[in-house]
Parts: sequence; structure tokens; C-alpha cells
Amino acid sequence: MKTKAFFLVIFIAVLLVVMGCGSGSRVTINLSAGEGVNLNGALVRLTNHDGNELHVYEQVARGNIVNFRNVAQGTYSLRVTHLGITMTGSNNLQIMAKEFLSSETVSYIGGLGPAGGIVFYDKGNNNDGWRFLEAAPADSEFNAQWGAFRHDVAGTQLGIGTGRRNTELIVARLGQLGETGRAAQLCVSLNINGFNDWFLPSRDELNQMFQRRAIIGGFSNYWYWSSSQSNTNSAWNQNFLNGNQNYFNKSQSGRVRAVRAF
Repeated sequence: MKTKAFFLVIFIAVLLVVMGCGSGSRVTINLSAGEGVNLNGALVRLTNHDGNELHVYEQVARGNIVNFRNVAQGTYSLRVTHLGITMTGSNNLQIMAKEFLSSETVSYIGGLGPAGGIVFYDKGNNNDGWRFLEAAPADSEFNAQWGAFRHDVAGTQLGIGTGRRNTELIVARLGQLGETGRAAQLCVSLNINGFNDWFLPSRDELNQMFQRRAIIGGFSNYWYWSSSQSNTNSAWNQNFLNGNQNYFNKSQSGRVRAVRAF
């Protein structure tokens, strides 16, 4: 009789646990990252503001839809990681009902890139082996001369997507001239969080950085070098106080913020 009673207590306890597991909310989130962007495979995390690690939920999106079950009621923040970029969504999701539906918009622009910098440009496709441009963290900035004063660096261009090749051309020419410690050379020598594919942005890439300076952060109200040569004596730069683009003597020292493409 005692044995039967013992098993009955165990059975009731297990039943209560099982019933308790289904007591949370069912949460469905419809994600959007711009027209036509598919977030299939994105890792989505809901984090409860109470700091309880048991109330952190992760799920992979199917298409642009992600479903969570048995979510404890409370206030949550949303984080989405996709294509190596971590994007922050709503920080105030009030999950108080058994069935919770939400449409959330996240943006690659302003997201945290793989190297720990900020993504500031998305060309929308992976042509040429890259889609995004990531600015290096603010504490990596430095001052340097452009170099190759009175010497031509043939082949540099102005457009978006040309900074990496520009930098290769500059570094090769500086090597021929025996110069060291110049802007492009210091960019390629950076190793930030294990990433060493940094380069000096082209004129138009630098302008994109200026347009997104508020979300990138950490810029000084000074002018920054690009990797686009103007002539044998000067190269293009941009004033981050007013946005003016100009060209200065290559022997002058200017601010430098490196970028990478991925």
C-alpha cells in the first residue's frame, strides 16, 4: 500500500511539472529587414528584462517568421543575427497574453558586424564576393600621411567598391618608394577581433561613412583620408564636420578610419 501511494505521489508530481511547462505564451514574430530581404535562417533571441537566464529564448527563423513556445510573460528585448550581422529590434516587447503576435523591422545598417564594427552600407547582393561595408571601431582611428607625395599611384578610383583595390595599389607603390607608416599601410596592418582585411575607404565609401556617422559613432570634427588619389600631389578627403569633400597635399597628416567588405 505504501508503494502504491509512493508511485501515486511521483505520478502527480510529474504531471504537475508537465502541466507547468505549457503555461507560457506562444509568440510569433514576423521579421522584416527591408523590401524583398529574406531572413530565413536568422537566429532570433528574446531576452527577458528580469535577467533570469531561464527566460532567454532562441529560435531560427523560417522565411521571415519565427515561433517561440512557452515564453514566460514579461518585457523582452529582441536581437536578430543574420549573415554575420547582429541587429537590435524592439527593446520593449510586452508579452502578457497566451498568443502574442508582433511584426518587427530590423536593419543591417547600424548592426554590429563580424569584426565588432558597425555596418554602414548594404549593396543588396553578393556580387564581387561582398555585400556589406563595416567601419572599424572608433578606438582604432589614427592620424597618418597619405604618402607618395609627388608620385603617381595609377589606377585608384572614386566609387563604392573600389577602396580595397585602391589600398592594394597604394601599398604596392609605397613599397616601391620605401615609405612606411602611411594611411593605407596602417589600415592593412590592423587586426581587430581576428579580422585583418581592413582597407582605406574610397572617396564615395568615405562619403557613405559620413552619411551614417551618427550610427557608426566616434568621429572627430576633422577631415579624413580616402584611398582615392586626385593627382600626384594630393588625394581626396572629407570633412566630418560639414561633409565637404576636397583634396589635400599627400604629405599632410589626416584622420583615418579603416573599413572592410564582406
